[in-house]
This record gives sequence, C-alpha cells and structure tokens, in this order.
Amino acid sequence: MLPTTEPILTAARYPTFFVDLPKSSAKEAELRLLNNNKDRIIYETTVTLPSRSGIVSFSLPANGTLPPLEVGKSYYWELAVICDPDDRSGDVLLDGLVQRVELNPSLANKLRKAPPREHPAIYAETGIWYDALTSLAKLRRSSPNDSTIAADWTELLKSVGLDAAAQKTLIP
Repeated sequence: MLPTTEPILTAARYPTFFVDLPKSSAKEAELRLLNNNKDRIIYETTVTLPSRSGIVSFSLPANGTLPPLEVGKSYYWELAVICDPDDRSGDVLLDGLVQRVELNPSLANKLRKAPPREHPAIYAETGIWYDALTSLAKLRRSSPNDSTIAADWTELLKSVGLDAAAQKTLIP
C-alpha cells in the first residue's frame, strides 16, 4: 500500500511495510529487502500469512540480524506470496520503495511533545508515509473500536489514492 509519489519515506531504522493481501490459499510469503538497483538481497525471510485477506504488516527485524537502513539511501522491498511451493512462477509479488530520512530537530521535538494520537498527522504532513501509516495502525490495533481513529485511517489512505484499501480490514 503505497502512495503514488516517490520516494516513499521513513525515519525508522527498521520500518514496517503494509500490503493489501489478496484472498488466497497461500500459507507463506517471502519478504525481501533489496538494494536500490535490485541486484542484491540485503535481507530475506519467510513469513506466515494470515488465513484471511486484508491489510497486513511486516516489519524489518531490529534484532541485530540486519543493519539499519541508511539515511538517504533507497531500498526496494518485496513480498512474494507463495501460491504453489512446487511452482514459484505463479507467486504474487507485492513490492515498494523506501528511503530513510533523518528527522530534523524541530520535527523530532514536535513528535516528542505530541501525544501518540497526533503522530500520524505529524508524519503525514511531512510526507513520511511509512511512519504515518505505522503509527496510525498501532493506534487502530490498540483501540479497534475507536471510530475517530478508524476515520483517520480511511482519510489517510484516501488522501493518497488508496480508496479501495481504506475499506479493507486491518489484520492484527
């Protein structure tokens, strides 16, 4: 789930990526992080897929197995949904671009002072898409019955042309 503008930014050392997972009987997918030229895999892991379609997230691990994304560098990520483990030619590929930016001191201070409820809007105003979506998803998961947060989710996705995804279920 990506806006049409590029580069798509994050301030996170280990960002979270969101995909609108189609209905499928697939049980697993491969998550890969590649360099800007797509000629070197930096990270690869197999992930278990939920049994239903909807918006799912996958985070890069901050456990020492992967160096943090470098500020100013662009990376590609791919999620290959394995539809048939014996014939990978039919995999469904979902992918995106990410570039890490450094938060300027003013923005970092604004985020420190603001309650978590305001973080998604602050990130969105500055074009830091992955962090806006991640912080808003965290709020939705912690308060699933909060209609204001649900409306903010819909508004954020629609603001970047993701109207169809805005109606999908956010899978925990």
